[in-house]
Amino acid sequence: MHLKRQQSPKNWPTKRKGTTYIVRPRYNISGGLPISIIMRDVLGFAKTRREVKKAINLKQILLNNKEVLDERSNALLFDIITIIPPKESNLPEKYYRIEIGENKKFKVEEINKQESNHKIAKIINKKTLKGNKIQINLSDGRNFLSDFKYKVNDSVLINLKDKKIEKHFPSSIPFRLELVTSAAGWEREPRRAFPCLRPG
Repeated sequence: MHLKRQQSPKNWPTKRKGTTYIVRPRYNISGGLPISIIMRDVLGFAKTRREVKKAINLKQILLNNKEVLDERSNALLFDIITIIPPKESNLPEKYYRIEIGENKKFKVEEINKQESNHKIAKIINKKTLKGNKIQINLSDGRNFLSDFKYKVNDSVLINLKDKKIEKHFPSSIPFRLELVTSAAGWEREPRRAFPCLRPG
Protein backbone atom coordinates (compact mmCIF):
# COMPACT_ATOMS: atom_id res chain seq x y z
CA MET A 1 0.00 0.00 0.00
CA HIS A 2 1.24 3.46 -0.87
CA LEU A 3 0.96 6.81 0.87
CA LYS A 4 0.12 10.14 -0.73
CA ARG A 5 3.22 12.31 -0.70
CA GLN A 6 1.27 15.28 0.64
CA GLN A 7 0.11 13.16 3.58
CA SER A 8 3.56 11.89 4.56
CA PRO A 9 4.68 12.68 8.15
CA LYS A 10 6.14 16.16 8.65
CA ASN A 11 9.25 14.66 10.22
CA TRP A 12 10.18 12.87 6.97
CA PRO A 13 12.90 14.68 4.95
CA THR A 14 11.01 14.18 1.68
CA LYS A 15 10.04 16.82 -0.84
CA ARG A 16 6.36 17.73 -0.94
CA LYS A 17 6.47 18.01 -4.71
CA GLY A 18 7.11 14.94 -6.83
CA THR A 19 5.34 11.67 -7.48
CA THR A 20 1.81 11.48 -6.12
CA TYR A 21 2.51 8.41 -3.99
CA ILE A 22 5.44 7.26 -1.91
CA VAL A 23 6.05 4.01 -0.06
CA ARG A 24 4.22 3.45 3.22
CA PRO A 25 6.22 1.72 5.98
CA ARG A 26 4.91 -1.51 7.45
CA TYR A 27 4.58 -0.02 10.95
CA ASN A 28 5.06 3.13 13.04
CA ILE A 29 4.66 5.51 10.12
CA SER A 30 5.92 8.62 11.94
CA GLY A 31 8.51 6.82 14.06
CA GLY A 32 11.11 6.34 11.34
CA LEU A 33 11.87 6.17 7.62
CA PRO A 34 11.18 3.31 5.18
CA ILE A 35 14.29 1.73 3.67
CA SER A 36 13.02 2.58 0.18
CA ILE A 37 12.90 6.30 0.96
CA ILE A 38 16.31 6.22 2.67
CA MET A 39 17.98 4.51 -0.28
CA ARG A 40 16.27 6.49 -3.04
CA ASP A 41 15.22 9.89 -1.72
CA VAL A 42 17.76 10.54 1.05
CA LEU A 43 21.01 8.78 0.17
CA GLY A 44 20.50 8.54 -3.57
CA PHE A 45 21.86 4.99 -3.84
CA ALA A 46 18.88 3.99 -5.97
CA LYS A 47 16.80 5.77 -8.59
CA THR A 48 13.75 3.52 -8.42
CA ARG A 49 11.98 1.22 -6.00
CA ARG A 50 12.98 -1.69 -8.24
CA GLU A 51 16.66 -0.89 -7.66
CA VAL A 52 16.05 -0.89 -3.90
CA LYS A 53 14.41 -4.32 -4.15
CA LYS A 54 17.37 -5.59 -6.16
CA ALA A 55 19.82 -4.39 -3.50
CA ILE A 56 17.71 -6.14 -0.85
CA ASN A 57 17.67 -9.39 -2.85
CA LEU A 58 21.47 -9.17 -3.13
CA LYS A 59 21.67 -8.74 0.67
CA GLN A 60 23.37 -5.37 0.34
CA ILE A 61 21.31 -3.57 3.00
CA LEU A 62 21.45 -4.34 6.72
CA LEU A 63 19.31 -2.82 9.46
CA ASN A 64 20.86 -3.15 12.92
CA ASN A 65 23.17 -5.87 11.57
CA LYS A 66 20.28 -7.89 10.13
CA GLU A 67 19.43 -8.34 6.45
CA VAL A 68 16.57 -6.16 5.25
CA LEU A 69 13.83 -8.30 3.67
CA ASP A 70 11.35 -5.63 2.59
CA GLU A 71 11.82 -2.12 1.19
CA ARG A 72 8.96 -1.01 3.44
CA SER A 73 10.89 -1.95 6.58
CA ASN A 74 11.05 1.08 8.86
CA ALA A 75 14.35 2.36 10.21
CA LEU A 76 13.51 3.92 13.58
CA LEU A 77 15.33 6.60 15.57
CA PHE A 78 18.96 5.55 16.26
CA ASP A 79 18.69 2.48 14.04
CA ILE A 80 21.87 1.56 12.16
CA ILE A 81 21.93 1.02 8.39
CA THR A 82 24.81 -0.76 6.65
CA ILE A 83 25.28 -0.58 2.89
CA ILE A 84 27.37 -3.42 1.44
CA PRO A 85 28.64 -2.65 -2.09
CA PRO A 86 29.25 -5.40 -4.67
CA LYS A 87 32.58 -7.17 -4.14
CA GLU A 88 33.75 -6.32 -7.63
CA SER A 89 33.39 -2.58 -6.91
CA ASN A 90 36.17 -2.65 -4.26
CA LEU A 91 34.26 0.09 -2.43
CA PRO A 92 34.09 0.18 1.39
CA GLU A 93 30.94 -0.49 3.35
CA LYS A 94 28.93 2.56 4.41
CA TYR A 95 27.29 3.03 7.80
CA TYR A 96 24.46 5.38 8.77
CA ARG A 97 22.33 6.18 11.80
CA ILE A 98 18.82 7.64 11.93
CA GLU A 99 18.84 10.89 13.90
CA ILE A 100 16.68 13.97 14.42
CA GLY A 101 17.94 17.22 12.94
CA GLU A 102 17.53 20.71 14.31
CA ASN A 103 14.52 21.13 12.00
CA LYS A 104 12.87 18.21 13.86
CA LYS A 105 13.00 16.05 10.76
CA PHE A 106 14.71 12.68 10.51
CA LYS A 107 18.16 12.70 9.00
CA VAL A 108 20.46 9.88 7.94
CA GLU A 109 23.89 10.57 9.42
CA GLU A 110 26.98 8.78 8.15
CA ILE A 111 29.01 7.15 10.92
CA ASN A 112 32.11 4.94 11.17
CA LYS A 113 32.32 1.18 11.59
CA GLN A 114 32.98 1.39 15.33
CA GLU A 115 29.82 3.42 15.89
CA SER A 116 27.77 1.05 13.74
CA ASN A 117 28.13 -1.67 16.37
CA HIS A 118 26.09 0.30 18.91
CA LYS A 119 22.65 1.85 19.14
CA ILE A 120 20.45 3.50 21.75
CA ALA A 121 16.96 2.32 22.63
CA LYS A 122 14.39 3.42 25.18
CA ILE A 123 12.80 1.13 27.75
CA ILE A 124 9.06 1.26 27.10
CA ASN A 125 7.92 -1.58 29.35
CA LYS A 126 9.16 -4.22 31.76
CA LYS A 127 7.76 -7.26 33.53
CA THR A 128 8.83 -9.82 36.11
CA LEU A 129 9.19 -13.43 34.95
CA LYS A 130 9.67 -16.67 36.86
CA GLY A 131 12.76 -16.70 39.04
CA ASN A 132 12.46 -12.94 39.60
CA LYS A 133 14.05 -12.29 36.22
CA ILE A 134 13.21 -8.88 34.79
CA GLN A 135 12.37 -8.61 31.09
CA ILE A 136 12.75 -5.14 29.63
CA ASN A 137 11.04 -4.26 26.35
CA LEU A 138 12.72 -1.66 24.18
CA SER A 139 11.44 0.89 21.70
CA ASP A 140 12.96 -1.00 18.76
CA GLY A 141 11.18 -4.26 19.61
CA ARG A 142 14.09 -5.93 21.39
CA ASN A 143 13.67 -7.73 24.72
CA PHE A 144 16.36 -8.39 27.30
CA LEU A 145 16.46 -10.37 30.55
CA SER A 146 18.30 -8.59 33.33
CA ASP A 147 18.99 -8.69 37.05
CA PHE A 148 19.52 -4.93 37.03
CA LYS A 149 16.57 -2.77 38.08
CA TYR A 150 16.00 -0.59 35.05
CA LYS A 151 13.14 1.89 34.98
CA VAL A 152 10.64 2.55 32.21
CA ASN A 153 11.74 5.56 30.08
CA ASP A 154 15.43 4.93 30.85
CA SER A 155 17.68 4.38 27.82
CA VAL A 156 20.30 1.73 27.16
CA LEU A 157 23.24 1.39 24.82
CA ILE A 158 23.12 -1.91 22.92
CA ASN A 159 26.10 -3.70 21.43
CA LEU A 160 24.61 -5.03 18.19
CA LYS A 161 27.48 -7.43 17.60
CA ASP A 162 27.39 -9.08 21.04
CA LYS A 163 23.64 -8.49 21.49
CA LYS A 164 24.17 -7.15 24.99
CA ILE A 165 23.39 -4.00 26.93
CA GLU A 166 26.61 -2.09 27.59
CA LYS A 167 25.44 1.09 29.29
CA HIS A 168 22.40 2.44 31.11
CA PHE A 169 21.21 6.05 31.02
CA PRO A 170 18.54 6.99 33.62
CA SER A 171 15.67 9.19 32.48
CA SER A 172 16.27 11.33 35.58
CA ILE A 173 19.25 13.03 33.89
CA PRO A 174 18.02 16.65 33.57
CA PHE A 175 19.37 17.27 30.08
CA ARG A 176 19.50 15.53 26.75
CA LEU A 177 22.78 13.78 26.08
CA GLU A 178 25.46 13.38 23.54
CA LEU A 179 27.17 10.03 23.98
CA VAL A 180 30.85 10.22 23.28
CA THR A 181 33.30 7.38 22.75
CA SER A 182 36.66 7.82 24.38
CA ALA A 183 39.50 5.72 25.75
CA ALA A 184 37.52 5.38 28.96
CA GLY A 185 34.40 4.17 27.17
CA TRP A 186 31.01 5.80 26.76
CA GLU A 187 30.62 9.13 28.52
CA ARG A 188 27.98 11.82 28.85
CA GLU A 189 28.19 15.38 27.62
CA PRO A 190 25.29 17.92 27.65
CA ARG A 191 26.24 19.47 24.32
CA ARG A 192 23.62 18.98 21.66
CA ALA A 193 19.86 19.19 21.43
CA PHE A 194 19.41 15.47 20.79
CA PRO A 195 21.30 12.27 21.67
CA CYS A 196 23.79 11.05 19.12
CA LEU A 197 27.00 9.09 18.96
CA ARG A 198 30.34 10.24 17.70
CA PRO A 199 33.92 9.01 17.92
CA GLY A 200 36.22 10.61 20.46
